[in-house]
Amino acid sequence: MYLWRASYEGGRLEDRLGGNIVRWVLIILGLLLLVIGVVWALQGTNILPYGQMAGHRRWIAIGGGLGIIGIVLIILSTRIRTRTA
Repeated sequence: MYLWRASYEGGRLEDRLGGNIVRWVLIILGLLLLVIGVVWALQGTNILPYGQMAGHRRWIAIGGGLGIIGIVLIILSTRIRTRTA
């Protein structure tokens, strides 16, 4: 039995949780990566002068890349179709 197809009495686990689990995980992960990426990029530009990353240009690139990965995950999650019974 696969974890994502685990069933319980009365229906699928996905139905009980109210939607596609993978879709929500990708949305949450994408938003988290996007927020962290923006914060890191702002610290790299010294707009947010807090922490040891402030003013170091490499964090602009790292934060930008992380933000782009977050956006890609969010876009991919909107393209996943949920199954209807």
